[in-house]
Amino acid sequence: MSYERTERRFHERRFKKFMNKKWNIKLWSIPQPHVHTFEGRGYDSLYHFTCGDKLNDILKYGIIFGDVMMRDDKGFNSPCLTTEGHKHNPSMLPDNTFPYRDGLIRLTVDCPQDQDKLINLGWFDNVYCHKYRKDGFSSIGKKELKEVGEIDKQYFYLGHIEPSKISGMKIWDEKTKKWERIRRQDKEDICSKYETSPFPLTESQPNHLRIMGLHSEDYSGMVNKYTFENDHKDIYKGLYQLSDFICYVFHNNLDNPVMVQNYEKYKELMWEHFEKPSFTPEDTFKVLCLIIDFHNFIVTELLNVEELKPVDMEKYLKVFMNNYGNYKKWLVDYRKSLVDEYVKNHPESDIKSLPVNVREHNVLTRI
Repeated sequence: MSYERTERRFHERRFKKFMNKKWNIKLWSIPQPHVHTFEGRGYDSLYHFTCGDKLNDILKYGIIFGDVMMRDDKGFNSPCLTTEGHKHNPSMLPDNTFPYRDGLIRLTVDCPQDQDKLINLGWFDNVYCHKYRKDGFSSIGKKELKEVGEIDKQYFYLGHIEPSKISGMKIWDEKTKKWERIRRQDKEDICSKYETSPFPLTESQPNHLRIMGLHSEDYSGMVNKYTFENDHKDIYKGLYQLSDFICYVFHNNLDNPVMVQNYEKYKELMWEHFEKPSFTPEDTFKVLCLIIDFHNFIVTELLNVEELKPVDMEKYLKVFMNNYGNYKKWLVDYRKSLVDEYVKNHPESDIKSLPVNVREHNVLTRI
């Protein structure tokens, strides 16, 4: 037997053993000991890492999103923070996207440090998740843990971190290899660009946390408000309308074994696509087809309510793909306009001399 096959079987057995552990510890039944608290460990500062394309939303709504995973298919939403201020990637953002998302930004946060609200992620992982993150069972894998920072130095806040709690803001400068202060005009320019844009300026895959219902348990209390006020800009809003309905039905019928079984199957099928290292437009299409199937199954088989009608898959897909195609065309035109404007103002420049945030938007290199 080859070394690779032996290694694969070993990890498969470890993962099976992990999944077979009893998950019967009631959430928050064990209080966080003082020794693991922010005060107990004697830390000085808390930071939140994000990118420039999210800055306008954070300054408007505060810090409301954070992925606290207990397993690949179980978790909740809560703002995530770290005590480490050096350049790393605790938010697990694709680092190759920093240049054309207007940079990596570090926010200094002065949120309440209550022992029952500011929770140490390492302690939480040990007690409630059977070391899901520490032992490398999470989707990010054990080898990548160093890139996202030390889990024992990370916290999540069971509440809403308002904009007024953000006391500092710096951006990573690749030239100086240091955190630099963001000038007021630069901050206003970044925010204005994303505030006035009718669509997302950075193409991304659908939000699997929302699709799988993991945003439904929201400790910030702000997710519903945010989605209500911003879904009109989201190219996947048609997809989310169906998945939100599916998760709403499942979450309100968790005392029904049939509903629970179907919800687990739904999350399993979704995760089969989203766990791939490279999520493609074809995967988006397949996910949408699965969501429509589940929606129609719930409406016709599980609920059987006369007022609820199944979705015509062919028509729904046609509308979605048409909207998606229009967005892609708009995005190509927008990226071309960036290059054209720069070349117009810098006629002696060639494509290699373009600033990274313009060059990376170039349709020739990104589409």
